[in-house]
Amino acid sequence: TNNVVQRNLVLNGNLGRLDIDYQGIYVRPGHHAGADNDFNRIVDNEVSDWGDAVAVDGYDPGCGELGVQHGTVVDGNDLYITPAKYVDCDTAAPNPDGDCACAENGIDLKTDPGANPEAWTRITNNRLWGFRPTPDVPCGGSGATGQAITSGSMCPGHILVANNVISESNIGIVPAGNRWIIAGNLLHDIRAV
Repeated sequence: TNNVVQRNLVLNGNLGRLDIDYQGIYVRPGHHAGADNDFNRIVDNEVSDWGDAVAVDGYDPGCGELGVQHGTVVDGNDLYITPAKYVDCDTAAPNPDGDCACAENGIDLKTDPGANPEAWTRITNNRLWGFRPTPDVPCGGSGATGQAITSGSMCPGHILVANNVISESNIGIVPAGNRWIIAGNLLHDIRAV
């Protein structure tokens, strides 16, 4: 609770191309009632070539986390995938011009902090680019379709996504769950899925 992750350079996750989910910066839920993880700030970082650059995660597919993250702020970060992670979609062979990547998303959200305005998750003023689908041949993560900002389950809610710049990705923003506000974002050069 009340942690700040600021002005870090976080590079080159999963160099072994293992078939696992891996995160550059990870804000996790608690595993027991009251083990909340509140008011953490992830600001002004550069996170490149990770499975999920930033994850505000949940582990219960039924959306029943016992300890929830309240008031998480993800602001002013550069989150991206480079051609070093691009692969051929059929074989997962490295290909800097490939249409797939051994990686997943820029920001993966799987939590609902509740209706109190101070508790909302805030995703603001970030720059995200380069996201591609995960190939069918396992090489990094459980799979994604090239989303820059996504809800990794049906659980996320009470999320503000504002003033972000998203480019060169297959999908810009994928909300699921409830009570999202998406305002003032710039999406350009979105790729064909």
